[in-house]
Amino acid sequence: MRNSQGSTPLDLSAFNGHVECVDVLINQGASILVKDLTLKRTPIHALATNGHSESVCVC
Repeated sequence: MRNSQGSTPLDLSAFNGHVECVDVLINQGASILVKDLTLKRTPIHALATNGHSESVCVC
């Protein structure tokens, strides 16, 4: 599911630093590999770019 700008709920949560939402969406099956249509970045890129690198955990 994408909005009119091509962003997914995970994109928007990551871009805005809503770390708990990111966690819930990933645990519910949202793909971290889907790139947004505007900047062609993944939600992980959005987290790191916007100063939320502490939320990026490779487990």
